[in-house]
Amino acid sequence: MNVHLELKRMVDHLRAQSLIAAHGATVKLKAGSERLPVGQFKPDEPSQQEIENHCLTHEPFQSWCSLCVQYRARQDPHPASDHTSSGHSLLSMDFGFCSRMEDESDKQTCLFLHDRATKMMTAVPTPQKGGRSLQHLVTEATRFVMGTQHKDLAIRSDREPSIFAVVDWCQTCMQKLGHHYT
Repeated sequence: MNVHLELKRMVDHLRAQSLIAAHGATVKLKAGSERLPVGQFKPDEPSQQEIENHCLTHEPFQSWCSLCVQYRARQDPHPASDHTSSGHSLLSMDFGFCSRMEDESDKQTCLFLHDRATKMMTAVPTPQKGGRSLQHLVTEATRFVMGTQHKDLAIRSDREPSIFAVVDWCQTCMQKLGHHYT
């Protein structure tokens, strides 16, 4: 008889836990699909004397001054796009240069990689954009893609011949490893 009560209590506990888990999942899904509106900042109205004083030099920047806003304000931020409906991730790659702030004459060429889904980024330093460095660049780019663990992937780059070579070799290498490109 005691065993029967113990089993009943365990079954009741498991039912309660499954209800709690289902409710938690529902709350998470609902919170992920709802967005709250965010209004723009509205500056306080200045006095007439403050307006006249400011119009002499337009210093410092004032968000209520139409000239300050027109010529020196920051642009509105671009909203982040949700690309989950595309079915694959997007890998962006391009060559760029790194340098120390003090000495801009000593620039280091780098291959920059960014994965849209995981937000992973990396820079691969290289002595040149192609040539003898091509194998190293392809190896590091392929290692980066393997680290993202994507099977379906799109690659975006500019139209520079050196980056096209890296993209082509990367696609060939990744297809041999069982990845699909769109």
